[in-house]
Amino acid sequence: MDPVEWEILRAEAHSHLAKSESALKASGVVSTLELVQGRAAEQILQFGKEHEVDLIVLSSHGEGGLSGWVLSGTVQKVVARAHTSVLIVPAYAHEGKRIGELRFDKILVPLDCSPRAECILPLATAFAHAHESTLIVAHIVPEPEMPRRMPPSPEDVALAAQLTERNRREAEHYLNELQHQLSAQGVRTEVRIVVSSRRARSIRALAERENVDLVLVSAHGRTGDASERYGGIAARLIQESGKPVVILQDLAGVTHEATAAEKAARSHPGH
Repeated sequence: MDPVEWEILRAEAHSHLAKSESALKASGVVSTLELVQGRAAEQILQFGKEHEVDLIVLSSHGEGGLSGWVLSGTVQKVVARAHTSVLIVPAYAHEGKRIGELRFDKILVPLDCSPRAECILPLATAFAHAHESTLIVAHIVPEPEMPRRMPPSPEDVALAAQLTERNRREAEHYLNELQHQLSAQGVRTEVRIVVSSRRARSIRALAERENVDLVLVSAHGRTGDASERYGGIAARLIQESGKPVVILQDLAGVTHEATAAEKAARSHPGH
């Protein structure tokens, strides 16, 4: 980039960020202003790594405006390689609201009854206390899969129903105990249980039906692969949630093996 062009862009960006910083300060938020040059996604990731940030906050779309893609290219790149927690806010979700006006009155916390998924609970509790929120703790009871070429027999259907009901009762017991524990900490809590074979879609539908302001979820659950940055449910929510969603990276700091593309880029810089 031409030095003169860079200086013009830097001045415009600094002016815009200074206004945002003033608005944050007026709301009681301490902030610092940083300007860096380079490819947006790479610079965001590098800055986060160098400064050991705990959370990267992103709007789903930026200067390119809204598009048919759920996330802009920059956001997709950051999410794909971020080693820390991320908060993604759909650009259209709170359009027109000013800094300080947003409240998290209802927060959805999907859980799969595993200790790893419970990593989100301290953050959920902190949010609830700070905003006097109601936590909706939810569990999606998966319906058993019966892959076969022929229709299931009555015995198969009965067995699947029996297993589903058993899991629903266990989930109900688990969430009721959790509700009691959270209530003892002064957190308003409600329980939701949904039976469905499509867990991510059901979580998204529940968030819309309950009109929640935020979804909080751990990056990995019971079946999450530690070699992946996100489990299946978290990955789907990143791509599909119509509500702001925080993905808490329960494996923050874990070194992931470089992808083939990353290795090639390191071996052939500039190509």
